[in-house]
Amino acid sequence: MLAGVWPMGLRLETAKLAQDLGVSVTPVRDSLNRLVGECLVDLVPGMGFLVPQMTEAKLCDLLDLNLLALEKSLELRVPSNQELSVDLPQGDHAARTQFVFFQIAALSGNSEMERLVVAIAARLHGTQLHEAAVLGESAEEITRIWNEVSAARHSAKLLDMLRRYHRRRKVAARELVTQLSS
Repeated sequence: MLAGVWPMGLRLETAKLAQDLGVSVTPVRDSLNRLVGECLVDLVPGMGFLVPQMTEAKLCDLLDLNLLALEKSLELRVPSNQELSVDLPQGDHAARTQFVFFQIAALSGNSEMERLVVAIAARLHGTQLHEAAVLGESAEEITRIWNEVSAARHSAKLLDMLRRYHRRRKVAARELVTQLSS
């Protein structure tokens, strides 16, 4: 689902998923209910479990929430957590972006902030997979943000970089959602 293999609105058949996974229907249904709680699956009365629809408005709302969480994480940063000696991992753009944002949340020293940023990242994963095609230099952008974070610079420059990152995606929200649908 996070990889965008299943189209938005697809009905998730518990029996078929159970068969494909080689398990009974009960753990599949339990897992789908948990994913409903994480807003990663929709439960529609009379229709069952569905791959959630991403709309332009929902994407913009998630981007706003993500930015607020990152800004608050920087505001709450714990001085002893300021040094990051890890490198930006290789991998797809979505995974790299999620890594950077999780590291920013971790600077807050607040485990609930970390959980929030991880939950938002899961919901943004699909659109992040399309950012390079829609926005061009998205990989370079996240690298520049990481360089600022890892250098322990929590300046107005980093806040500005995060705000520009989110603003660019909000401007491109319609195209990002269109890419998800294709």
